[in-house]
Amino acid sequence: MTARRAAARVGAMYFVDTRREDLLDCLPKGLACAEIGVAKGDFSAQILARVQPSALHLIDPWVHQSREDYVRDLNNVADDDQEGRFRAVTTRFAGMPAVRIHRAFAAEAAAGLPDGSLDLVYVDAMHTHDAVLADLLAYAPKLKPDGLLWGHDFSSHADTRRMGFGVVGGVTEFIKRSGFEILVLNAEAFATYVLARRGSGGTRAAFLGRLVSTARFAVELPPEMAPAIHHKRVVDGQGRVMRYLPSFRLG
Repeated sequence: MTARRAAARVGAMYFVDTRREDLLDCLPKGLACAEIGVAKGDFSAQILARVQPSALHLIDPWVHQSREDYVRDLNNVADDDQEGRFRAVTTRFAGMPAVRIHRAFAAEAAAGLPDGSLDLVYVDAMHTHDAVLADLLAYAPKLKPDGLLWGHDFSSHADTRRMGFGVVGGVTEFIKRSGFEILVLNAEAFATYVLARRGSGGTRAAFLGRLVSTARFAVELPPEMAPAIHHKRVVDGQGRVMRYLPSFRLG
């Protein structure tokens, strides 16, 4: 299959063996981007280096949350640690004109961004079903018609269940409610997903064409299979997890 034919394919999801950092290399340069959930800014730095965005909105409240459905998330660190993260991110990206730091919850920051102004939104904040759904619903209108919604942790293995993650359900519900479809799911244990409006071209077509032509493998699957993703634990003789093997449970 040529890259052009892959990019034009409608109603397909591509399951790829490509790290989330390397997925960024498949995007056009100079996009207007937003990252929801910044933490220490490590993935923000990858976006800057690989996409060279015209704008990068970094959105995070950097505050500890005591709510019951979030206390198990390892990124929900104490307020002193959150303050340290905020100061470190501010210092790390100081003097970079493309970067705009928003110390705010996702919904608050969304209200200050014009509709149709972004090419890429990356969602990696609170991971519960309701929080993921709310973030996707809030930021979908901020995208240009051919813009992409990315997110992290589309997984349901033991580690994500222990932290109370509901990303798979939240994304699935968003797709049911919106005009978006899932284009890409990668094979990492904490999987990255890519969504786009049905029938859009432009950024979507450029990204998908390059990805399918460069990925180590790209398997074309019906998008309905995405919620069936499951990662089996592969352990050694001492019971230590060596890897999570992706598979799909149907029926």
